[in-house]
Amino acid sequence: LSLFTNINAQFDTEHWFAPFSDRMSAGDTEQYLYLSTNKTTPFNVEIYNNNILYKTVQISKGNPGVVAIDRDLMMTSDQTNLFTAKKMGLHLVADFKFFAHMRFAMPNHAEIVTSKGKAGLGNNFFAVMTDNSIGRSYINTTIGVIATENNTKIKFIGYNSGIIFSNGVLASAQPTINITLNKGETYIIDAISNDSTANVVGLTGTQIESDKPISVTNGNFGFISPNKSNV
Repeated sequence: LSLFTNINAQFDTEHWFAPFSDRMSAGDTEQYLYLSTNKTTPFNVEIYNNNILYKTVQISKGNPGVVAIDRDLMMTSDQTNLFTAKKMGLHLVADFKFFAHMRFAMPNHAEIVTSKGKAGLGNNFFAVMTDNSIGRSYINTTIGVIATENNTKIKFIGYNSGIIFSNGVLASAQPTINITLNKGETYIIDAISNDSTANVVGLTGTQIESDKPISVTNGNFGFISPNKSNV
């Protein structure tokens, strides 16, 4: 199990989930939103993708919500979805505070992404991943962002100059990635863990700066621990 940030769940009226790259991708995955609250009176949680209502679920104390989510809204193994603005990710809104996290599962593997609510939004982030012990094509490090306002300018800097991104670009040739997103739009960068030292370590240390609040998901969708036997 590789745990994605964010951690320290927050009780809030609004939650954002940025997508990520999945290199393990068998396609046979399940993904669910888990929603809960301590409010006894039932209320609706609206789930949006790209500012369009996707689903509505009612929750209350003792009656949490479990909502199936289409895979392509939160994860991708398609290279054409990386290093370009996409309409992925989720935005959850309610009149009352609630907890929200996502669970993903495939054979022999699972992931959890827990929202920090509005407290998880910001303008300056640093990515941290688990170091892999060896390179494999199905192991990667990934950073996804989602904009909460129109015309949001975002830049990625500080990654290892020796990394070769999954789109074939050498990091030293692109020391800064600059993008502009509108509300609800997303962007994912990704580095496959090949046998080079830089790519095995991956995107740890990358700084993500923006001029308006964004939400970030970063981590490893799977990793190979130095303390385990690797195949």
